[in-house]
Amino acid sequence: MPSEIERLWEVESEDYFSTNYRTSCQCTSEDHVVDFGVNVDVGKTDKQSNQVWLEINVNTHIWSDVWDDPAWSRFFRSLWSRLKACKKLLFTGVLETNSSFIFRGNDQIYEFVETIKDAQNKANKKVKDAEYGQ
Repeated sequence: MPSEIERLWEVESEDYFSTNYRTSCQCTSEDHVVDFGVNVDVGKTDKQSNQVWLEINVNTHIWSDVWDDPAWSRFFRSLWSRLKACKKLLFTGVLETNSSFIFRGNDQIYEFVETIKDAQNKANKKVKDAEYGQ
């Protein structure tokens, strides 16, 4: 089975561990690429400051349904949607977007979960080593 998930990089030092991966949606659009990683930051003096987090990055787009409009007005309707989104972000500081990711099948789901589990095991080992001073 060819790998559905590509390892981008992995960095490890005495008090930090980070690993990042990339996978793509079933539609194989460059806009639907998901980068995800597990990061560990181990506090040297305070065990409570140990942090482990999963970071998922997805490109999202401001979508406006303009395809039913006459061809001459699509650009202006699309531009108007983007300007409204900019105004909302500028004046409220919040812009809600969403994105979908369609798995290619059970193999990709399994590999995605196993990749996160593997990174979790490495993160747990890093935290445990820091707690026992190894």
